Amino acid sequence: MDDNYFNGLIGSSVKVCGVKLADLSLWHLSILEAIDSPLLTQRDAGVRDILILLKVLQASYPETPNLAPRFRDGVWLWRMERSNRLAAREVIKLKKWFAAQMCAPVMYKAIDTTIKAKGASAPPMLALVAGLVHRSNERIDTIWNMRSSEARWYDVALAEQDGVELNISYANEQQAPDSPEGEEAMEMAKKMLTPEQFAKWKRGV
Repeated sequence: MDDNYFNGLIGSSVKVCGVKLADLSLWHLSILEAIDSPLLTQRDAGVRDILILLKVLQASYPETPNLAPRFRDGVWLWRMERSNRLAAREVIKLKKWFAAQMCAPVMYKAIDTTIKAKGASAPPMLALVAGLVHRSNERIDTIWNMRSSEARWYDVALAEQDGVELNISYANEQQAPDSPEGEEAMEMAKKMLTPEQFAKWKRGV
């Protein structure tokens, strides 16, 4: 196995702006998508976006975070806007944490050998949660609060047990000779990635 698998299951612990970051759960991702956080799409993000992320990470399903600025937010905003070195240090730590938190499985090729279903119309995050609740018999709050990358690894493992043929790509393996191309690759990426990840992947195609 490689770091993509271990980071996906274990995550990463780090302090940013003096706050120990919680695991990035499916609930946190949904909130960040709802507020259109530039941290998800790698648009130009500022210090305020980092401070908002810290507040989002403090919420657990079904709570919603209080995004109102507090005194400590003002202190960190002032410190990082005055010191480029401090701001760069915190951003580097945050990027490494994000990289570990987003380690979802990467596929060579996925072949659905089960009944062909119509294209899913539910939001991808909700479809992932509903599928895991249905197949794992876990409580819905447990799934929403599960680390995002961990949930995707469990989703893949359960799909294989359901008879779906999956070929997971690991860093220490050679590229599969039947790697998908064109429309096949596009459809597979839509199924396996979040909308933000898919948009980033598509730009690189």
